[in-house]
Amino acid sequence: MSDLLQLPPKTDRRWRELVLGANATPPKLLALKFMLTRITIAAKKDPSTLQKGIDELHDFFLKNPRIVAVDAATLFH
Repeated sequence: MSDLLQLPPKTDRRWRELVLGANATPPKLLALKFMLTRITIAAKKDPSTLQKGIDELHDFFLKNPRIVAVDAATLFH
């Protein structure tokens, strides 16, 4: 995990809420908005893709700590 970013574990309910579109706080990063929209649509169509969406989103945060820092602070704190 990056020193810049403290993320909750993938089992944290907030990841599930994000993927299912239940989080009322929209991300600021445009790329994250697009990704989240795509993942949410897929998870609502086929609930079996929920974990895959969580994994993809978590990986995106880990690989891009600088650009997602503001959204991570907003979404997870």
